[in-house]
Parts: sequence; structure tokens; C-alpha cells
Amino acid sequence: MSLTEARAGRPADRVSPLHVQEVTKTFRRKRRRALSRGIRRDKEFHTAIERVSFRVAPGEIFGLIGANGSGKSTLIRVLSTLLVPDSGAVSIFGRDALREPLSVRPLLNRVSADPSFFRAMSPMENLLFYGRAYGLPGAAVRSRSAEILERLGLEAGRIREPMLHLSRG
Repeated sequence: MSLTEARAGRPADRVSPLHVQEVTKTFRRKRRRALSRGIRRDKEFHTAIERVSFRVAPGEIFGLIGANGSGKSTLIRVLSTLLVPDSGAVSIFGRDALREPLSVRPLLNRVSADPSFFRAMSPMENLLFYGRAYGLPGAAVRSRSAEILERLGLEAGRIREPMLHLSRG
């Protein structure tokens, strides 16, 4: 039995690794509009993704491409359980990603092209964040994070320094 089969609890050839059904995500944005009496904020809604549906077959290599602003990053955030859609369904290896985010997160890996939020955090804070996101107990996360940073050879004085001040190499 493969790792995929074991994690999904079903034979890999029958379970879609990713199934997206009618996923929509709308954001509220504020826009300032100058009026004769000053500035007024108008609330507008922006639909980032609308009724997106697809299924990835077992063993299939799938790519997501599109123009800037087309909703690729929003969809990836929904698929990785970092953002909840307004409607639709997402299934990862047969598990409901919206109802069971903690059970699907160990099956996922996401790398962001511009992790600005994470660059502002220290190496220790990043490890604590991800450990907790994967449901590990706080004490275990702190202990393992300290071990990992020590093993990587990061100087003790730098483990709490923002990542943006450290070498990216």
C-alpha cells in the first residue's frame, strides 16, 4: 500500500488527489472616492474566483496558470486551507478540506513566491506557526523548533531576528 493509499484510507487509483467543485471567493475592499465635501469610503466587493471546478486524476501532473489578478493565489490559499471560500467544495484525497482542514494539511505542501508575512517573523516564530498549524502541541513544537534551529547552525542570537534580516541562501 502506498503512502497516498494509507493517508486517504482508500486505494489511490480510485481517489482523486484534488477535487474542486464550484469554489467562489469574494473579498470586500474599501475604495476612497473624493466628493465635494471630503472623502467617502465606498465598500465594494471583488470576486477573486468564481465557480471554479476541476478534478486532478491520480498520477496526473496539474498546473495552474493565469494572468496577474486572475485568482491563482486565492485559489491556492483556499486549496491549502489558509482561506475559506464563500461557497463550493474542496476534497483532498477524498477528505473534505473545508470541514477537516487539520486532517488534510499533512497531505499538502505550499510554497509562496512572496511570503511577506513570514519574512517579518523570526525563524523560531515560523517554526512555531507551522507546527501549530499542523496541530502539534505547543510544548512539543517549541522543543522541536529549538532542536531544528540548533541543527541548522543558526546562531542563538539570530533565532528571534526577522527572516528579512537573514540571508536567503
